[in-house]
Amino acid sequence: MHRAVAQRFSEYTPEFVLHSGDLVLAGKDYHSWSKEFFEPVAGVADRMPILSVPGNHEEDLKNYLAYFPMLGTNRWYSFDAGPVHVLALDYHFEKTTSAQFKFAREDLLKSTAPWKVVFVHNPVFNYGHHNSGWGHQSYLPLFREARVDLVLSGHSHMYERFRPVAPTNQPGAWAVTCITTAGGGAELHRPHTHPAQAVAISTNHFTLFDVTRETLRARAIRVDGVEIDAFEIRKPGGRQAAEYLAQVYPEEMLKLSYEIGPMLLGRLATLPTNQQAAKAMLTLPTLKITPDPVDLEISLAPESTEFYVVKELPLHVMTPRPGTTNQTVWVTVHAIGGRKIKGPELDPPLVFKARVLTEKGETLAYGPLSRTSKTAASLVNMLVHDDSTSFQNTDAPHSRHHPLMAR
Repeated sequence: MHRAVAQRFSEYTPEFVLHSGDLVLAGKDYHSWSKEFFEPVAGVADRMPILSVPGNHEEDLKNYLAYFPMLGTNRWYSFDAGPVHVLALDYHFEKTTSAQFKFAREDLLKSTAPWKVVFVHNPVFNYGHHNSGWGHQSYLPLFREARVDLVLSGHSHMYERFRPVAPTNQPGAWAVTCITTAGGGAELHRPHTHPAQAVAISTNHFTLFDVTRETLRARAIRVDGVEIDAFEIRKPGGRQAAEYLAQVYPEEMLKLSYEIGPMLLGRLATLPTNQQAAKAMLTLPTLKITPDPVDLEISLAPESTEFYVVKELPLHVMTPRPGTTNQTVWVTVHAIGGRKIKGPELDPPLVFKARVLTEKGETLAYGPLSRTSKTAASLVNMLVHDDSTSFQNTDAPHSRHHPLMAR
C-alpha cells in the first residue's frame, strides 16, 4: 500500500514531498527501512526531495537521523519554497522552554512569506484513535501570533481536515487550519465525527497542494486516484478572506472538548461478556477551562454500539462545581454479538462520548479507549459489601440526579 500511494506522486510532478513521521513500523530495526520505506519510494525519492519529521515509530531516531543527515543533532528546521515558508517540528519538544520552541518562534515571526505551513507528527486536533491535542498551551498561541495558515500532521491513520480554528472571544484573531494526513500505508484508524471537522475519512491517501501568492488550493487523493477532499484558502492582500473566516469553529469549544475527553475514560471492574455484565466508572472532576459546570449527555461512540450496550445511557450529568469533590458515575456494560472481549484495553474498543451543552453553545467530546482497572474492581467489591450504597438502576436515565452517581 505504501508503494501504491508513493508511486502516484510523480503523476503530479510535485517540487517536494513532506512526510509527517512514522516512516517505518520499528525505527530501531535496520532491515525494516529497506522493505517499508526505501523500496516503496524507489523511483520517487531520486526525482523529488522527501522532507520528514520524526514520529513515535522512529523510536530512538538512530537510524532515522542516519538516513536524514541534513538534520544533524536538531530535528527541527525550516525552508522557503516559492511563496511558502515551511517549518518542520519534532513532536517530542512541546514545551515553551525547549530550544525548538525558541527556534520556532524566531523563525515564524521573522518570515515574511505569503504562506506559512507547519508540519509535525502529532496533530494539534484529532478525533479518532489517539485524540491527539498537541501544543495547545505552547504552539497554538504562537501559530496564531505568527499567522500560520496550515498545520499538517500524521499519527492517526486517516484524513481529517478541521474547519479554521480561532478564539471567537478575541476579535480579529488569526484562524488556523489543521489537517491530519496519515494514509501512507499502515493500518487505518476510524475517525470520530465532530462538528469542528470539515472532512474525516479513513482511507489511504496523500494531499496535494498548489500555492500562489494569494491562493492555496489542496486536494486529498485516494490511492486509486479518486479525490476525497478539495478546498481553497484565499488571502487577498495577505488577509484571510471573509468566506474563510465564516467557517471558523470556536477554539474555546474545542479546548473544552479536550478537557472533558479524559473524563470519559471508562474504567471497568471486569471484562463484560454476553452472560455477565461489567461495572464501569467515569470520574468527573471540576473543569479548569471554565468556572461554570456544563451539562453532559453521555452515550457510546457509534463504533462501540456494535459490540456493547449500556442500559443507563444516554445519561445526563453536570460537571462538579468548583470547590466540590469529583463525581463518579457508575454504569453497567453488556457485551453483545459473538466477539470475545479482550483486555486490559478493551478490544473491540469501548468509547464513551458526550454532547457538551454550555450557555455559549455545544460541542462533542470523546473519551480514550476504556480499560479494566484494579481501582474499579476494588471499589465495586467495597460498594457491594457496603449496605449504604448500591448500584441502583433507574427507569429515568435522563434524570440529572442519577442514582448511579456515587461520591
